Amino acid sequence: MGPFRVPNAYRATYFVHPEAPRRLRARGESIPRVVIDAEYTLEQQGERTRVSERTTVSALFGLKGFVARTAREAHRKQLANLSEYFDALPRTAAGVLPR
Repeated sequence: MGPFRVPNAYRATYFVHPEAPRRLRARGESIPRVVIDAEYTLEQQGERTRVSERTTVSALFGLKGFVARTAREAHRKQLANLSEYFDALPRTAAGVLPR
């Protein structure tokens, strides 16, 4: 990386909407003026849960590409982990997740 190190604090805020379709909204903020807003929608589809994500990134001009690539990769891994998590949960005889 070079001779410079910049400590980076990341603050995340989450909002949960439990009504169908269930949604989780998240906002991450760090310096310098980086903001990532993500919304996950969870919809029951038979025995599976469909997880959709919409993400927007705001950053200084020189950082926007780096932040977008980093966020895309991190969120891709996070969606894969969510899928594994929901697929492993026990389900009722009808294939529905218990509440």
